[in-house]
Order: sequence, then structure tokens, then C-alpha cells
Amino acid sequence: MAKQLFSTKLLGWLKDEKAKDLASLIDVFGERSIAVVILVLMLFPSLPIPTGGITHLLEIVAMILALEMIIGRKTIWLPKKLLNRNLGEVAQKKVIPFMLKRIKWFERHSINWGKSYLDNLLFLRFAGIIILVLTISAFAAPPFSGLDTLPSFSVVLITIAIILGDMRFFIGGFVLGITGLAAYLFFGAIIIDSLQNLIQSVF
Repeated sequence: MAKQLFSTKLLGWLKDEKAKDLASLIDVFGERSIAVVILVLMLFPSLPIPTGGITHLLEIVAMILALEMIIGRKTIWLPKKLLNRNLGEVAQKKVIPFMLKRIKWFERHSINWGKSYLDNLLFLRFAGIIILVLTISAFAAPPFSGLDTLPSFSVVLITIAIILGDMRFFIGGFVLGITGLAAYLFFGAIIIDSLQNLIQSVF
């Protein structure tokens, strides 16, 4: 029997009548659930759509999961309250359906390149460090600045790489992440310099 595509399983979870929470997502994806859950969480800040101010909470959960990757956990630990929290209408009707179309594109262009590295526990710990740094930078981005979008999308690419077993997407996510961090530092320096000049002119 052919292996079921990730997008097919995700669509099945979305259409299922069960609760749309992290616990049900983990039940469906098993050992791959850490990458899958981080992907779903970071979809929100990676897209320019209203999210009801919940992106910081999602990023905090993603940071916890990145730490679990770093210490080598294969199963997710989260407080029950977070596991059983419904992902809401925005996730079910806008964010995940939007991303499903993009995931199908990645699946069509995916090849089994570098999968042995992406399955390696040591490499996954390294990936966890990258995800943690990028998620922190997205979390720390000033509101409405758009500086959280690029690092968030970089995390999405990295998790897609882990899920599909294609190192090319990991490299793409890593390069985008470095670009996003550079932009963050550049514009952050400009903002700080402008504030200093403003303070000096006032006082």
C-alpha cells in the first residue's frame, strides 16, 4: 500500500468530527507530531491575516516544543489545558486550508534527498535550536512591523522539510531564517538609533 501523503492525513484530520485541538493532531501523526504541531502553530504568524492576538501564545508553545526537540524527546509533553484547547475558526477555515494548498505543492516537488540526516536525532536537535532561535525572533518582533513573518515562514519550511524528508526545503528555510534575522537586526538598529536621536533632540 502506498504511503499516505501528509496533506491527505492533515485534510482528514481537518474534516474529522473530532475536536480540533493539539491532542487530536498528535493522535493522527504520532512520532512526527512535534514537527507537525510546530508547523501548524507557526502558520499563524507566517501569514498576513488577522489572528486575534494569539500569535504570542502559539509562539511560546512552539518554543517549548523546540526545546523538547533539542533534548531529544520523540513524544510531545504539554499541559493538558494547551493540548485540549480548540484551535478555533481562524485555524480551521482560513489558515490550515490556505496552507494545505501550499503543502501539496511542496509534496509534488519533494524528493527523498537528505532524509537520513532529517531522521537523525542529533540533526533534529540542531534543527530544534534553529527553530527556537527563529521563533524567539518572531516573538520579539515589534507589533505590526511584519518582522515576524519571515522567521515564522522559515520555521514552516524547516518543519515541512522534516515531515517530507527533503533537505532542500530545510536549506531554504535556514537561508530565509538567516535573512530574516539580518533584517530584524538591521531595522532594529535603525529604530533604536531613531529613538536615541529623538530623545537627544528633546532633552
